[in-house]
Amino acid sequence: MTGALVLAVAAVCGLIFVLLAEEWMSVTLLSNSMPLVFYSAESRYHIVDILLRRGWHQTSHPGKADLVILRHLSQLRRLQKVVDPYRQSISKLPGTQRLADKGDLYTLLKQHVDPVTLRRMIPETYRMYDARDHGCFWVTQNACTNRDTIWIRKERDQAQGIGITIGRARDLFPNQTVGSNHIVQRYVLNPLLLNGKKMEIRWFWVIVSVSPPIAFYQPGFVRLTSVNYTADDWANPLKHVTNVFQQRVRTNRGNIVLGNDLKWDLQQLQGYLSRHKLTATDDWVATVLDAEIHGYLAEIFRAALAARVFDPRPGFFEVLALDVLLTDKLHPFMLEVQGKPGFSHSHPSKAQVIPDLLQGAVKLALDIHNRKKSIVLCRYCNRCCYYYFYYYYYYWVADSNLPDGINALRRIEL
Repeated sequence: MTGALVLAVAAVCGLIFVLLAEEWMSVTLLSNSMPLVFYSAESRYHIVDILLRRGWHQTSHPGKADLVILRHLSQLRRLQKVVDPYRQSISKLPGTQRLADKGDLYTLLKQHVDPVTLRRMIPETYRMYDARDHGCFWVTQNACTNRDTIWIRKERDQAQGIGITIGRARDLFPNQTVGSNHIVQRYVLNPLLLNGKKMEIRWFWVIVSVSPPIAFYQPGFVRLTSVNYTADDWANPLKHVTNVFQQRVRTNRGNIVLGNDLKWDLQQLQGYLSRHKLTATDDWVATVLDAEIHGYLAEIFRAALAARVFDPRPGFFEVLALDVLLTDKLHPFMLEVQGKPGFSHSHPSKAQVIPDLLQGAVKLALDIHNRKKSIVLCRYCNRCCYYYFYYYYYYWVADSNLPDGINALRRIEL
């Protein structure tokens, strides 16, 4: 009798699994013609214009939207009684603030990435608020050969180049006490120069699902300084900090006029490298560099998943950015993860990237969220059904019929 009951239960579970699998496989990407509705917590946010131009409808009520666009976690906390991540897609993933925090990011990578890979990914780094790192830094600094080493000091929770200072350790930290809210990194003295100017590359990536872990990435554009680089004049951000905000602030205080050549697309970068015979092939950026950055993003995502920093509920997603510096030997160093990258796209180099990036990210997030919702049997008890069914289910069919990407977005392989 017991055996027959077990077989009956197994048969019912098998039937449910087959029905769920058929429903999952039948889910396809959302069509542009569907009357989708979004809500934005900021009316002047650039994604609003992009969605309106591409046929979306805007609502003033967040609870009635298919997509809720947020820029800050404080907006999510304010709307938490109105929005529902089980029913809606929400463009802010709780937990990504730990990736944007330079100290927390380094901690995650140090804990979950092997030391050889970590040294390849980022310059030598110390957390000055951590007693052990603080001590190691001064032991390294006080060694005879390192007293004149140039370091860059960054505030761990700031962006846009705010709080960055460059110089020797004794100038950056005259008071050698623990407690500073900074990280310090060995300054890369040999960056790749484009027409004499320092540069960095911005890569975009979007986390569209935490369970199962699904993320995509897209190459972005190049940012340059407005003044030619020299290995001196450390207090001058126009030479050393490529962030556009710093370039604008500093030039507005002086007598330098910014041109339109502070951003390049990646085709311009490859053309420059080819003309100056810095690469052996004409597709180095699209092949070698792309593979390197793909690997870095996979390491970051794996480390964050291992530390369980993200909210696993189904509706959250977020578009992030990774800033990368190339040395004159074309080695990429990861600088930081941007939690709130700018989505303005008036510059031609950004216009080639941003609109398709945001549209593709939204479509992927909505598609994968709809796949998750399709396996919930009861819409009124989805919070309890979701975990009981989904966590068994996705191990079998999570990748079935999943697109490799949309537009230029490509899957991050873990």
